[in-house]
Amino acid sequence: MSLPVQLFVNQLITQINQTTSLFFEPRETQHSLWVILIFLGCAALIALARLIQRNVFILLAKSTFLFQTTEDLSKDGESLSPIASILLIVQFYLAFSYFLVDKFVGLDSIEDWIVLAIVPGYFLYLFIINWLTSSLLNQSALFREIRNYSVVLFQGMGLLYIVLVFIDYFEHFIPEEKTMFMLLPVVILLIARFLRGSVLAWQNRVPWYYIILYFWTLEILPVLVAAKLLFPDWFREWIA
Repeated sequence: MSLPVQLFVNQLITQINQTTSLFFEPRETQHSLWVILIFLGCAALIALARLIQRNVFILLAKSTFLFQTTEDLSKDGESLSPIASILLIVQFYLAFSYFLVDKFVGLDSIEDWIVLAIVPGYFLYLFIINWLTSSLLNQSALFREIRNYSVVLFQGMGLLYIVLVFIDYFEHFIPEEKTMFMLLPVVILLIARFLRGSVLAWQNRVPWYYIILYFWTLEILPVLVAAKLLFPDWFREWIA
């Protein structure tokens, strides 16, 4: 690790140890510098989003936990800044990619680098099926809200992942098996998205069997197929 980064980390650890009852001890590996750079990059993106829009986290909380739609926020004269939104999405990508690389790939081959395209590829896939389904069912407003809620969930998970990246730097706080720490937020995200999407669809009088058919055939099944193709060994262990 370079000297300036090492000094910064040591000062941060000393300050935390002095002001809390916790005791942090950094782990020294060949990837230590990358962990710190990813953490600092994520923190910088969050700070910049907060600088651009002071109430960005309040709006995220309202959309995530109070289920306020874009229309509800607009009525209150509030809306999430597009620039702040993009910054938080990039922050989520950086933090999640850290766990993806640390758990499954080593960036030693072209295939490993392709795995890093999972997140942007998933975003593109959601956008395509969202657009196609809304056009076929003539429910553009419904699927716009589902898309917006999905983005909000990803942004919120990004804030959680940056905390996990920081904790992961201190080896004894997180076990070597980090699958749960990477996948549990994703599972929560998918469940929350399914429930919120189902409620919105029900409010728009979409038949329940359409809801199940959509989520199973266009969202859940493709994710399972992609996981089996990209991570066959882990997938076999998971279903065993």
